[in-house]
Amino acid sequence: PKSAGLAAAEGELLDAIVTGNESAFARTLAHTPEVLHQSHVWLLRACSAPSPNDAIVAGLLQRRPELVHMVDATTANTPLHNACNAQRPNSGVVSMLLSSGANPYALNVNGL
Repeated sequence: PKSAGLAAAEGELLDAIVTGNESAFARTLAHTPEVLHQSHVWLLRACSAPSPNDAIVAGLLQRRPELVHMVDATTANTPLHNACNAQRPNSGVVSMLLSSGANPYALNVNGL
């Protein structure tokens, strides 16, 4: 079972990722670095934020580069799908994902 501190850190990290709060992202990882290994969806969530944050996506890719290949179990979306479909897509994030090995030919459940 997860400790209460680790569960709280997961919530803080998710909130920082979704809201694009770079200082909260850095603070959470500085205090509880192991939180990054508790889930494989961090990059998927960061790229599906209304406006994906360059610094947060870069931080995730630097620490967990394998996350660029994660696929959402329900939609089959990759971080690249999410970044391109964001409310306010960020071309810097899209470029970063591609240069980190994201597959531009991956198809989701809708064939996109």
